[in-house]
Amino acid sequence: MHINQYMIKERFKMGIKRKLIALVMSVILLHGTTVYAEPLSQQLQEQQKQLQENREIYNSLEAEKEAIELKIQNYDAQIEELMIKIEENKEKIKKTEGQIAHIEKEVKVLEQKIEKEKALMDRRLSSLYKKGTSQYLSLILSAEGLGDLISKMDSIKRVSDYDKAFIDSYQRKVNRLNKASAELVETKRRLAELKRSDEERISVISNSIKEQKKLIEELEAKQAIYASRITESQKLVNETLAQMEQMNGSTSRPTAQRPISRGGASVSNNEVLAYASRFLGTPYRWGGTSPDTGFDCSGFTQYVYAHFGIRIGRTTRDQIKSGVAVSRSELQVGDLVLFGRNGDPTHVGIYAGNNTYIHSPRTGDVVKISAMTRNDFIIGRRVR
Repeated sequence: MHINQYMIKERFKMGIKRKLIALVMSVILLHGTTVYAEPLSQQLQEQQKQLQENREIYNSLEAEKEAIELKIQNYDAQIEELMIKIEENKEKIKKTEGQIAHIEKEVKVLEQKIEKEKALMDRRLSSLYKKGTSQYLSLILSAEGLGDLISKMDSIKRVSDYDKAFIDSYQRKVNRLNKASAELVETKRRLAELKRSDEERISVISNSIKEQKKLIEELEAKQAIYASRITESQKLVNETLAQMEQMNGSTSRPTAQRPISRGGASVSNNEVLAYASRFLGTPYRWGGTSPDTGFDCSGFTQYVYAHFGIRIGRTTRDQIKSGVAVSRSELQVGDLVLFGRNGDPTHVGIYAGNNTYIHSPRTGDVVKISAMTRNDFIIGRRVR
C-alpha cells in the first residue's frame, strides 16, 4: 500500500518535471528564434535602404544624362538646319557665278561691237581730216543748189550723230551690265560670308557636342558603378529574405523591388516598325539619309516611310505637318513621335509601343529603341 502511493507520487513528480522542461525549452526556442529574427529584420531594412539609395543615385544620373542627350539633340538639330542653309547658299553662289559669267560674256560682246564702231568712225574722221577743206569744198561745188547743199551737210551730220548715238547706246548697256555684275559680285561675297559664318557656327557647336559627350561618358561610367552596386544590393536583399522565409517556414515573401529597366519593346508585326528595326545599330550622321552613310533623326524616319511609298518631308519641321495629329495617349505602333520646345520640333522617331520609340538619337549614338521618358513630347503624327 505504501509502495503504491510512493510510486504514484514519483510518477506525478516526473510528469510535472517533463512539462516544466518542455515549457522551458519552448520558451528558450521561441526566445532564440526571436533574437535571431530581429537582427535579420534590421539587416533587411538596412539592405533595402542601401538598395533604394543606389537606385535613387542611378536614376539621378540617368536624368542628368538624359538632359545632356536632349541638349546634344538640340545641337544636332541646329547643325542640320545650318547644313541645309549652307547647301542652299552653295546653290545660290553657283547660280550667281553663272549670272556673272553670262554678264561678262555680254559685256565682252558689246565692247567688241563698240570697238568695231569706233574703228569705222575713226576711219571716216581720218579720211575727212586727211582730205581737209577740199572735201567740204568739193561737196559745196557739187551741190545743185542751196537745198541740195543743206541736204548733203545734214546727211554728214546724221552719220556723225548716228555713230555717236550708237557708241553711247552700247556704252550705256556696258555700264548697266557692269553695274549688274558688280551687284552680283557683292551678292556672291555676302553668300560666301554667310556660308563661312554658318560653317564656323557648326564648328563651335561640334566642339560643344564633344564636351557634352565627355560628360555623358563620365555619367555612364558612374552609372555602371551604381548598376553593379544595385545588383549586389538586390542579391543581399534576396538572400536575407530567403533566410527569413526559411526560419519562418513560410512560402510567402515580400515582393522584392524590381531591377532597373531602361525601357524596351518587343518587335511588333507592324510593317513600319519591323522595317525600321532592320537599321538598329546604324550610326547617327548629320544630314544622313541612308543606312550606307548613317542617319540623322528625320533622315531615318523619311527613309523608313519612303520604303512604303509614303512621303513625309526631309526635316522635322516638314514631318510635323505630315499625316494626322494624335495625342500621346492615342499613339499606335508606327506613328511618328516629335519632340521639342514651344511647338518647334527638334527630334523625331517612330513609336514602338509600350511607351518606347525607335530613333536615331544624336551624334556618337546609333539607331536604337528608347523609353519615352523625356518631357518635351510635342505631338504624334499618323501618316499610314
